[in-house]
Amino acid sequence: FRNKWKIFIEPEIRIYTNQIINGEKLPKEASKIDMKMLSWTTKEEEGYHIEAKNLCENNWTKSSGATVSSTYQLNRYINKGISHFISGYYPSNGCICGYILNGQSEIIINKLNNILRKKSLNELQISKNINKHSMIYKIMDDQLDVINIFFDLN
Repeated sequence: FRNKWKIFIEPEIRIYTNQIINGEKLPKEASKIDMKMLSWTTKEEEGYHIEAKNLCENNWTKSSGATVSSTYQLNRYINKGISHFISGYYPSNGCICGYILNGQSEIIINKLNNILRKKSLNELQISKNINKHSMIYKIMDDQLDVINIFFDLN
Protein backbone atom coordinates (compact mmCIF):
# COMPACT_ATOMS: atom_id res chain seq x y z
CA PHE A 1 0.00 0.00 0.00
CA ARG A 2 2.89 2.37 0.69
CA ASN A 3 3.93 2.36 -2.97
CA LYS A 4 0.37 2.26 -4.30
CA TRP A 5 -0.65 5.31 -2.24
CA LYS A 6 2.74 7.05 -2.68
CA ILE A 7 3.38 7.38 1.05
CA PHE A 8 6.79 7.81 2.65
CA ILE A 9 7.04 6.73 6.30
CA GLU A 10 9.68 8.28 8.52
CA PRO A 11 10.15 6.80 12.02
CA GLU A 12 11.14 8.63 15.23
CA ILE A 13 11.24 12.17 13.88
CA ARG A 14 11.78 15.46 15.64
CA ILE A 15 9.14 18.14 15.24
CA TYR A 16 10.71 21.51 14.54
CA THR A 17 8.53 24.38 15.75
CA ASN A 18 8.91 28.06 14.89
CA GLN A 19 10.85 28.50 18.17
CA ILE A 20 13.50 26.09 16.89
CA ILE A 21 13.49 27.48 13.35
CA ASN A 22 13.91 31.01 14.76
CA GLY A 23 16.80 29.91 17.01
CA GLU A 24 14.91 30.38 20.30
CA LYS A 25 15.29 26.68 21.19
CA LEU A 26 17.93 24.12 20.27
CA PRO A 27 17.00 21.45 17.69
CA LYS A 28 17.84 18.71 20.20
CA GLU A 29 15.04 20.10 22.42
CA ALA A 30 12.44 19.37 19.73
CA SER A 31 9.71 16.92 20.64
CA LYS A 32 9.82 13.51 18.95
CA ILE A 33 6.93 11.51 17.59
CA ASP A 34 6.95 7.83 16.60
CA MET A 35 6.35 8.31 12.88
CA LYS A 36 5.37 10.70 10.17
CA MET A 37 3.75 9.70 6.92
CA LEU A 38 4.25 11.94 3.92
CA SER A 39 2.27 11.84 0.71
CA TRP A 40 3.51 13.28 -2.52
CA THR A 41 0.33 12.80 -4.58
CA THR A 42 -0.27 16.56 -4.80
CA LYS A 43 2.03 19.52 -5.46
CA GLU A 44 2.13 20.12 -1.70
CA GLU A 45 3.78 17.66 0.66
CA GLU A 46 1.13 16.38 3.06
CA GLY A 47 2.27 15.05 6.43
CA TYR A 48 0.46 13.05 9.10
CA HIS A 49 1.95 12.31 12.53
CA ILE A 50 1.40 9.12 14.53
CA GLU A 51 2.27 8.43 18.16
CA ALA A 52 2.06 4.78 19.23
CA LYS A 53 1.74 3.33 22.71
CA ASN A 54 1.50 -0.22 24.03
CA LEU A 55 -1.55 -1.15 26.13
CA CYS A 56 -2.50 -4.16 28.19
CA GLU A 57 -5.43 -5.12 30.39
CA ASN A 58 -3.34 -6.96 32.97
CA ASN A 59 0.24 -6.89 34.21
CA TRP A 60 2.40 -9.45 32.42
CA THR A 61 5.97 -10.67 32.23
CA LYS A 62 8.15 -10.39 29.13
CA SER A 63 10.32 -13.31 28.01
CA SER A 64 13.28 -11.36 29.43
CA GLY A 65 11.65 -11.54 32.87
CA ALA A 66 10.75 -7.84 33.01
CA THR A 67 7.30 -7.04 34.37
CA VAL A 68 4.98 -4.79 32.35
CA SER A 69 2.53 -2.69 34.37
CA SER A 70 -0.93 -2.26 32.90
CA THR A 71 -1.57 0.86 35.00
CA TYR A 72 1.69 2.45 33.82
CA GLN A 73 0.86 1.79 30.16
CA LEU A 74 -2.70 3.10 30.46
CA ASN A 75 -1.54 6.32 32.15
CA ARG A 76 1.32 6.74 29.68
CA TYR A 77 -1.14 6.42 26.78
CA ILE A 78 -3.08 9.38 28.18
CA ASN A 79 -0.21 11.50 29.57
CA LYS A 80 2.28 11.06 26.72
CA GLY A 81 -0.20 10.43 23.91
CA ILE A 82 -3.63 12.03 24.17
CA SER A 83 -2.49 14.95 26.35
CA HIS A 84 0.43 15.69 24.02
CA PHE A 85 -1.98 16.12 21.09
CA ILE A 86 -4.42 18.22 23.13
CA SER A 87 -1.66 20.50 24.46
CA GLY A 88 -0.08 21.08 21.03
CA TYR A 89 3.14 19.27 21.96
CA TYR A 90 2.38 17.10 18.91
CA PRO A 91 0.96 18.62 15.71
CA SER A 92 -2.82 18.41 15.34
CA ASN A 93 -2.55 16.63 11.99
CA GLY A 94 -2.08 13.19 13.48
CA CYS A 95 -3.42 10.41 15.66
CA ILE A 96 -2.45 8.07 18.44
CA CYS A 97 -2.28 4.30 17.96
CA GLY A 98 -2.83 1.92 20.84
CA TYR A 99 -1.22 -1.50 20.40
CA ILE A 100 -3.19 -3.93 22.58
CA LEU A 101 -0.69 -6.57 23.71
CA ASN A 102 -2.95 -8.50 26.08
CA GLY A 103 -6.53 -8.38 27.25
CA GLN A 104 -9.82 -7.32 25.74
CA SER A 105 -10.06 -4.04 23.87
CA GLU A 106 -13.43 -3.12 25.44
CA ILE A 107 -12.00 -3.47 28.97
CA ILE A 108 -8.93 -1.41 28.04
CA ILE A 109 -11.11 1.35 26.54
CA ASN A 110 -13.21 1.35 29.74
CA LYS A 111 -10.07 1.62 31.88
CA LEU A 112 -8.79 4.50 29.74
CA ASN A 113 -12.15 6.27 30.05
CA ASN A 114 -12.07 5.85 33.85
CA ILE A 115 -8.65 7.54 33.96
CA LEU A 116 -9.82 10.29 31.58
CA ARG A 117 -12.86 10.98 33.81
CA LYS A 118 -10.61 11.24 36.88
CA LYS A 119 -8.47 13.79 35.00
CA SER A 120 -11.62 15.71 33.99
CA LEU A 121 -10.94 15.01 30.32
CA ASN A 122 -13.47 13.94 27.71
CA GLU A 123 -13.91 10.21 27.15
CA LEU A 124 -13.05 8.08 24.14
CA GLN A 125 -16.08 7.87 21.86
CA ILE A 126 -16.51 5.31 19.09
CA SER A 127 -15.97 6.88 15.67
CA LYS A 128 -16.50 5.86 12.06
CA ASN A 129 -14.43 3.08 10.53
CA ILE A 130 -11.27 3.91 8.62
CA ASN A 131 -10.60 1.60 5.68
CA LYS A 132 -12.82 -1.09 7.28
CA HIS A 133 -10.94 -0.90 10.60
CA SER A 134 -13.54 -0.53 13.34
CA MET A 135 -11.48 0.14 16.49
CA ILE A 136 -11.47 3.89 15.91
CA TYR A 137 -12.27 6.29 18.75
CA LYS A 138 -11.94 10.01 19.19
CA ILE A 139 -11.72 12.44 22.03
CA MET A 140 -13.36 15.76 21.33
CA ASP A 141 -11.50 18.66 22.87
CA ASP A 142 -12.53 22.31 22.58
CA GLN A 143 -10.26 22.92 19.61
CA LEU A 144 -9.35 19.47 18.37
CA ASP A 145 -10.61 15.94 17.85
CA VAL A 146 -7.89 13.44 18.73
CA ILE A 147 -8.24 10.24 16.69
CA ASN A 148 -7.33 7.01 18.54
CA ILE A 149 -6.77 3.85 16.50
CA PHE A 150 -6.46 0.59 18.40
CA PHE A 151 -4.85 -2.58 17.04
CA ASP A 152 -5.39 -5.88 18.83
CA LEU A 153 -2.04 -7.68 18.73
CA ASN A 154 -3.02 -10.50 21.13
